[in-house]
Amino acid sequence: YLRIRVGVGRPGGPVGDRERVVGHVLSNFGKSEKAELTALLDRSADAVEALLASGVSYAMNNFNAP
Repeated sequence: YLRIRVGVGRPGGPVGDRERVVGHVLSNFGKSEKAELTALLDRSADAVEALLASGVSYAMNNFNAP
């Protein structure tokens, strides 16, 4: 199956701190994250459209960025 993962921000603290990551993922968006949300959702919709129209390789090459 295919999936598109979407995320905003990263939790602070040591790498590998599972509880902190889970808390971050399940928490509400912060102010700065809310400001990014519209652009993030637009880009996510573009990724879905590219995946459906042009295939997995094209979508991965154009939307997976560091």
